[in-house]
Amino acid sequence: MYLFNSFAIAFVVFSFILTNTNCQYRFVGGRDANMEDNKHVVSINDTTRHRCTGALIGMREVLSTAHCIKAISGKIFVEAGGTDLSDVHRKVREAWQIHTPKNFNDKTFHMDIAFILLSAPFDERDDNIKEIPFCCTTLNTDKEMQVSSWGSTTDLGMTHETPSSSKLQSAVFKVTPKDECARLYKSEGMVLGESLICAKSPSAYTCQGDSGGPAVKDGKLWALVSARSLHHNPDLPALFTDISNADVQNFINYWLCH
Repeated sequence: MYLFNSFAIAFVVFSFILTNTNCQYRFVGGRDANMEDNKHVVSINDTTRHRCTGALIGMREVLSTAHCIKAISGKIFVEAGGTDLSDVHRKVREAWQIHTPKNFNDKTFHMDIAFILLSAPFDERDDNIKEIPFCCTTLNTDKEMQVSSWGSTTDLGMTHETPSSSKLQSAVFKVTPKDECARLYKSEGMVLGESLICAKSPSAYTCQGDSGGPAVKDGKLWALVSARSLHHNPDLPALFTDISNADVQNFINYWLCH
């Protein structure tokens, strides 16, 4: 997550290239997340580093976003049980099954959801690991969500030389009207998928490594950080996969039952 730079040059440069590592905002007004409220948050890694954030909805089931998971080649591992990635006591499980929707659209980010079944469940007796229930109703405009992730905290984005934040970061995002958000994004050349919702923080934005970060309200999972919009335009809200969307719900429930 990134800070808004009040001295940024007004010239707008906009891109939706997910492999680009440059991000224009640092984290402002955020804080290191506490363990008590984030026992469900997991780090999803390849064999070298953090790649995506996710949410534990069962001791063996994880939700993240399709665009992030599909970008990982090779084995995928999930870490839980701590807010600091350098903590050697965090628990690790290998992904056994990975499912993404056939109708995921990498241009509109409709159905940007991934379901991961782990090779073995995490220990439910572990006080630092806890599943989170997911919601089934739409979160209304102006409602606030607490978003947590391990995204990059440098202007260079997340690379081997400039990795993600070691400590889990958290910020509050407020849901914005979808029609207004869609209009803003359309003016920048992107049509928003039906399963997306939009939210803004007065001082924070999402970037590489934040994808899949859970957005929580009242102890339930409402959304996941979706596409990164790499630009210099602070007027654009962040994009989230709406867990209450009917197609998203059907996808999750199907794999929970199979």
